[in-house]
Amino acid sequence: MISFRALRSATRGARFCRPLPVTTCQKRTYALKETHDPPKVAYFLLVGVFGTLVFVYVANKVNDQDSSKSLAKRKNTFTEEEWEQQMNQIKRKQLSFDNSNNFYLVPYGAHREQKVEQLVKALGPNTATVDLNELIKRQMDDPSSQYGALLGKTLDTYDPQRNTCFYTFTYRLAAGVFTKLVRTEMQRLKAKDPQIENFVILNYPNTMPEAVKFEQDVAIVKNLVLLDEKESDENIVDYFRTVGKVVDLEKLGN
Repeated sequence: MISFRALRSATRGARFCRPLPVTTCQKRTYALKETHDPPKVAYFLLVGVFGTLVFVYVANKVNDQDSSKSLAKRKNTFTEEEWEQQMNQIKRKQLSFDNSNNFYLVPYGAHREQKVEQLVKALGPNTATVDLNELIKRQMDDPSSQYGALLGKTLDTYDPQRNTCFYTFTYRLAAGVFTKLVRTEMQRLKAKDPQIENFVILNYPNTMPEAVKFEQDVAIVKNLVLLDEKESDENIVDYFRTVGKVVDLEKLGN
């Protein structure tokens, strides 16, 4: 028979061995610490890889816009003949006229009708002439012209005795206006007579920016023709001489 003293001792032992509620509190504290742990190493690796990919993508885009790097890169992947074909395709997409027409610039063609006639005769029957002096006058005399008012406001001087463009304008006139006039007139003549092969553009370009705009937007120049040896030291002549496109009237066709 179990004594009362033994029963009381066993009960005390059972109470001592019961799990304490502190255990639950410890688990919760551990859970809170886990939420504040620093990011794992894999997270930093993922961010690093993503950043590298973005940097490489941007760098490639910048290189594509850098003409020197892009040119060097393409030369390694194209033969010389393929590269020329590629450039010709780009020019045809950007320019108003393709290489089926030839363009002869005569920046100093005023008051030289006989020499201009000699030039046209040397080029052949399918040759049209465009005179910038006439185009500017036509615009300024036309009240409905989109360029007439602009040219009138920016006109600086008018000298009909000059051997080139009679008109000079202030700096407020943006580059490209005269190129647009020339291009529009050539397109009109070409639509009227599709047999035209050569264009002689008189008294143009009248400024260096216009010379650049022509080959950027309109067509590739065949030659800049000098009607007089005195014109050989002008800046516009020097610009085309650097690419070997200046020719004297007497030597044209020889």
